[in-house]
Amino acid sequence: MEGKRDRDWMEWQAAYWSGALLMPRGAVQQLIMAFSNTEGRLSFPLSKDSLEAISLISALERGFGVSRPAAATRLRQLGYLVGQAS
Repeated sequence: MEGKRDRDWMEWQAAYWSGALLMPRGAVQQLIMAFSNTEGRLSFPLSKDSLEAISLISALERGFGVSRPAAATRLRQLGYLVGQAS
């Protein structure tokens, strides 16, 4: 059982750091500022089901060339999104 826990922990670390490398905090913040300028003032954290969150996730997908789940996960890690993405 110990081996499985270790693998899960390593997978979590790999997923976290790959997201951080592909979508650095500063670059994500710049994208969010630009997004907010076009969409209007946003109140964070956004609910994952809100139209603003769906649009923001799409903007991260396009801006960084990542998958929808990766974009949503990074937004949750940085505190901009609450709730589990589907």
